[in-house]
Amino acid sequence: MNKIQETKYSDKNLANRALFLLLLRLVLILLFSVISWFLLKILVNDSVKFPPGMLYATISLLPMNLICFTVVKGMIESEGESLT
Repeated sequence: MNKIQETKYSDKNLANRALFLLLLRLVLILLFSVISWFLLKILVNDSVKFPPGMLYATISLLPMNLICFTVVKGMIESEGESLT
């Protein structure tokens, strides 16, 4: 008979962690988009429109993805699991 492995986190705690990750991603997207827009506006010219072009947006969101990956990795490891 298979037993379902219970985690130390309740469904409510898991939902709170998912909401935290969602809000973190939204804030980081806004933050890095604005930072890249300001940098382009200062370094290139004043006619740069918001949001930045696709190439610059993709490059500027790389740090956001790395930060979120680190947070998710920490969440998984706090449950005693591993990514590998």
